[in-house]
Amino acid sequence: MERCRILAVVGLHPNTFKPHTGTKTSVLFVQKWNDDPKAGPLCPRVDDYNIFFATQQVESVNNRGEKVYVKDAGGKILRDAHGHFIVAHDLFNHDGLTKDGVAEAFAEFAKKERLSFFSLSPFDSAKFEALLKGLEIPIVRLSDAWEINPSIRLDPDFFSVCLECW
Repeated sequence: MERCRILAVVGLHPNTFKPHTGTKTSVLFVQKWNDDPKAGPLCPRVDDYNIFFATQQVESVNNRGEKVYVKDAGGKILRDAHGHFIVAHDLFNHDGLTKDGVAEAFAEFAKKERLSFFSLSPFDSAKFEALLKGLEIPIVRLSDAWEINPSIRLDPDFFSVCLECW
């Protein structure tokens, strides 16, 4: 945390890497602090900021390690524009064939937080609130994370449960 800003922690479904391992995996998104006036303040250091936590709820791999595909009402597996089968998940909207997911929620979060690497198109608060309701996504201030969790366990599941107790 001394060298970078923690942007997001995304917990993947426990089956993601089955059958090889059942270990719970999270992906950490960070941005290096950069206060260089010559380059422009890409990521100026701040003491406190919001962190986006999300947990994948829809399994893309079942307990046997087989991919789970999106099917139409008749049970036929859907294909994308390239002819590839569409794997079920809630991580992103697959060309409009699946629902908005974690990636779309993070895009709105990035706009709201004015993260330098993201386009500054207008923040859509209604869309953001709707995405937060449909997904398991707590937004936690770094200072609050320290207060409720001094070991700074960066686990989306921890904060989803813990925030309900606040």
